[in-house]
Amino acid sequence: MASIQTLPPKVVDSQRTALVVGLAGIILCAVGWISTTASANAFYRSWLFAWLFWFGMTLGCMAWVMVHHLVGGGWGRVIQRMAEAGASNIVVMAILFIPVIIGVKSLYPWANHDLVATSAVLTHKAGYLNYPFWLIRAVIYFVGFAILIYSLIALQNRFDVNHSSATSLLCRRLSAGGLVFYVFGMTFAGVDWIMSREPLWYSNIFGFILVVGQALTAINFLVILLTLLLRVEPLKSFVTRGHYNDLGNLMLTTTILWAYMNLAQFLITWMGSIQVDVGYYSARWHMTYAIFTVVLHFFIPFFFLLIKDLKRSPDKLWKVAVFILCVHLFDVYWLVWPSNPPPVLAILPIRMMLNIAAPIGIGGIWIGLLLSRLGRRSLLAELAHEQPSPSMESLDDPEVGPHGEHHAHPA
Repeated sequence: MASIQTLPPKVVDSQRTALVVGLAGIILCAVGWISTTASANAFYRSWLFAWLFWFGMTLGCMAWVMVHHLVGGGWGRVIQRMAEAGASNIVVMAILFIPVIIGVKSLYPWANHDLVATSAVLTHKAGYLNYPFWLIRAVIYFVGFAILIYSLIALQNRFDVNHSSATSLLCRRLSAGGLVFYVFGMTFAGVDWIMSREPLWYSNIFGFILVVGQALTAINFLVILLTLLLRVEPLKSFVTRGHYNDLGNLMLTTTILWAYMNLAQFLITWMGSIQVDVGYYSARWHMTYAIFTVVLHFFIPFFFLLIKDLKRSPDKLWKVAVFILCVHLFDVYWLVWPSNPPPVLAILPIRMMLNIAAPIGIGGIWIGLLLSRLGRRSLLAELAHEQPSPSMESLDDPEVGPHGEHHAHPA
């Protein structure tokens, strides 16, 4: 059975700091919430975008746990405990969804009965887009994802004890079905929580964009966390440059997939030239976002992640991961804020404060709870079907260059 992990004092201090910072961010959000109607409208939008980012991180961690159960590999073994701890935050994310429930009339036009009465489209969609049914579906999503996550963790705990091939088979079967449920569930949740903010617009590929974006954020966060814990046993004795190379390839793959999905959606909209669909992009398309999407979110990470030496160096790869996470946070903001603008909104400094405080508040709580769970089990998962990494050089060994020279990379 895997032993309980004793985390270094710095990690324990980081856990407390994250919780304190998170609480401070939530208090700032609460001040904006209760101050004025305009500030409340801004708060709901800031909270929704920040919540969606960290909720996506939660489900992305769940997705990587399931993928690793299906395909195996040492790359997944070094991040599985962290991914399970992140996915376990599904309950707190359900609790933090309460402000979205309260602000439904400010966020979603279909929740405004006067507006529905004057719109033939909203009236036609009222059978699906109505508050009771919307809330029931939200409960179904949270319960379904929570059952899936905690079932996977329970099976892994059982395998840690009995090392049974039958338990390992159950993990793989549950993961196979769980990935299907995840994609369908997130597709419908994306319609309910994001797309329905502009009920005249729709995209058949939108759910896949969200799923790939969640996988992208999770793998980058897990690389950062792995690097921070790299000197903690048993990770210190197990992690190699080959593991980091594999993780860097996954970062590259999800970056390419994210860009491809978004490009496909844009090209279909552009070729169709339908007024409603074009309106979705015209409300968002300006030079700032074009630069962020084309250059910062794709080209820069893409070319950096093609460099093998960078992917095999923890000290370099985690910096690329931080860059990608920051840019993707802006992308989630872009999905939420331009939709359904209210008649009265808080002044720019208040909006900026809320847009900073909300991600920090939710993220601080999320990270603090994750770190608290890491100390309950060994940081290295027990697996029945691990495949060796293609390159097993220790992180303490110098890297051999193309001309035989040695390059040491600090971990």
